[in-house]
Amino acid sequence: MTDPESIRFRVNARIDRVAEEQLRYVTEHTQMNVTEALRASIALMYDKVSREHARPADILKRTENFLAMGDSGRADGSENYKADLAKAYASKLCADR
Repeated sequence: MTDPESIRFRVNARIDRVAEEQLRYVTEHTQMNVTEALRASIALMYDKVSREHARPADILKRTENFLAMGDSGRADGSENYKADLAKAYASKLCADR
């Protein structure tokens, strides 16, 4: 059960019949209640939209694992690749303005 103190606001939404059927399908097949299904939907949309509008440097900061191949000749490449790429993207962004 949700802690009442964690609730920020209540949403009252009108949806069409198709959305109602889709929501019912999701709740029946996932054993989620309506609130859980709506929270999951919002989280998915937020993730999608935030990725579409993220700058490359922001994406690198969120990325836990990065795989690449190549030989830069630097011994610390695997340790500092995020910082190096972020600097390169930042300088490109400044150059494009």
